[in-house]
Amino acid sequence: MWKRLAVLACCLGLSAGCATFTSAPEENKRTREQRVADHFAGEGPGIAAKELLPSPPQLSYLMVDEDRTDDGRARSLWATVPGQPILSRCFYLDTEKAGDFVQGVAGCGGGPDQGRVVSLSGSANRKEADLVGDVGAWPASSVSISANGLEATVPVKNGYFLVPVRVTTTGARTYDVSLLDADAKVIGQAAGVKAPMS
Repeated sequence: MWKRLAVLACCLGLSAGCATFTSAPEENKRTREQRVADHFAGEGPGIAAKELLPSPPQLSYLMVDEDRTDDGRARSLWATVPGQPILSRCFYLDTEKAGDFVQGVAGCGGGPDQGRVVSLSGSANRKEADLVGDVGAWPASSVSISANGLEATVPVKNGYFLVPVRVTTTGARTYDVSLLDADAKVIGQAAGVKAPMS
């Protein structure tokens, strides 16, 4: 029997917040790896203040997933590595387009009290979306996400997943998410998860 999930939609479910930003032209010369490293280095002071740590933690991170849009944008989702001496989980979605366009979407949240809540973060409008999914405390290895008749299965790492462009280009305002274990068996389902709209 599928378990029904609580659905929470905001910039980042149960988080301190989510930020979307576009780089100034001089910053676009940095490589993706430099942007990612700089982003996670900058998260330390905020986490230290939020979690009352004596000093900012140095965060380790990993790539969750990456894809490329039809218009040539390269997107890569990064998340903090589990097991660090912090409660928060953080993500950074880097978007780069030829011609020096760089945009990022980021957020931190979670922790042991997050619960089994599925949410979507990022930026969306009627034509396109850069969305990051969060499965909360669910032990999902992957998710199947669908909207307006299109479906895709993507990996989950440290609770996060990148919503594929082929699903977000439908202009959907809500998505259905099936959570899958390592054997691709459904362990939970969330219907009507709302995307944040710009």
